[in-house]
Amino acid sequence: MAQPLRIALGADHGGVDLKQQLVVYLRGQGHEIRDCGTNSAEAVDYPVFAEVVGRQVGSGDCDFGIVVDGAGIGSAMAANKVPNVLAAACYNEALAKNSREHNGANVLTLGSGQVTADQAKAIVDVFLTTACSAKRHQRRVEMIRDIEIGVINRNTLAERTVRYRERWRYDEAAKTWWLVTGLPDLWAD
Repeated sequence: MAQPLRIALGADHGGVDLKQQLVVYLRGQGHEIRDCGTNSAEAVDYPVFAEVVGRQVGSGDCDFGIVVDGAGIGSAMAANKVPNVLAAACYNEALAKNSREHNGANVLTLGSGQVTADQAKAIVDVFLTTACSAKRHQRRVEMIRDIEIGVINRNTLAERTVRYRERWRYDEAAKTWWLVTGLPDLWAD
């Protein structure tokens, strides 16, 4: 294993069993785990735990976060409200790889009703070992972060719109956009 990671794990009542299995699994790999609760099957609200995990990651106290609820979607939405968090709900290894490689996600959300424990472990392994390394993807992640902090303003949006329209043309009759060939690739590295 590479360097041990600091990972915040949280779950609601629907994800507590899977979370506990992941805690044992990841500690067995030598990672430092911060258990953010819940630790019982008593009904609780997933946004609370998604926020706690998100704050651990967003502050830099943890390298990654994992939140488990019934579907994984609501926790992703809640965690994404925390500054510096890019959360992704993943149901398979391909989505986990894409969320890291293309989107720089730092919080993984899982649905306990959507994946088995073995599938969850495989998804977590891919998520934790994939990097966002291509320049074009890093640039796009920076664009997402710019939206978060309000850096994108009307001038920036207008500039992007002009660049976009240089590559695409709207066909009024067909009511669709067409890629204009022969123009330089404005989005290349």
